[in-house]
Amino acid sequence: MRSAPTALLSFLAASLLMLSGAVCGPSQPQQDSRDQERLREIFGIPEGSALVSYQGFPAMSGFGQREGLSLAAAYRLQEGEVADFVERSLSEGWRELPIPDSILACVPFQGLAAPLDATSGIYTCRTAGDNVLHAARTIPVEEAGRVNDLILGVFDTEEGLVHVVVRSGY
Repeated sequence: MRSAPTALLSFLAASLLMLSGAVCGPSQPQQDSRDQERLREIFGIPEGSALVSYQGFPAMSGFGQREGLSLAAAYRLQEGEVADFVERSLSEGWRELPIPDSILACVPFQGLAAPLDATSGIYTCRTAGDNVLHAARTIPVEEAGRVNDLILGVFDTEEGLVHVVVRSGY
């Protein structure tokens, strides 16, 4: 029979081992892959499109919480995907560039990895209010009383890239 302190230490050690597995969560490549997949879903990026750049913060999540989430990526559409992407995106609420100053004024974030001054193509600028990466409903930023998060997509046809940003302020 173990002494009470030894049993307590064994219990605590086992508990810490179990918790460390839960806290660590997915590996960095797994987290990045999940985030990139989610960005494709949110913005309707075709599977054949090439990922040109990607930035993700925070790198990993502990208990599912990702305070200060900031994801940005750029995709190059295949030549045959452009017309379908534009048509589908416009039917889902994307608008013709340029982004009006009145919309940009609603965005509380600086240094976004997207060409906000692009003049040729389409864009979307929405907010969810919470749980931005998995929001069931979003609204245009200009309709929100307060913008706590951002879902921004810019397809600059001159550059040929779709830039996407998902960012939260919580």
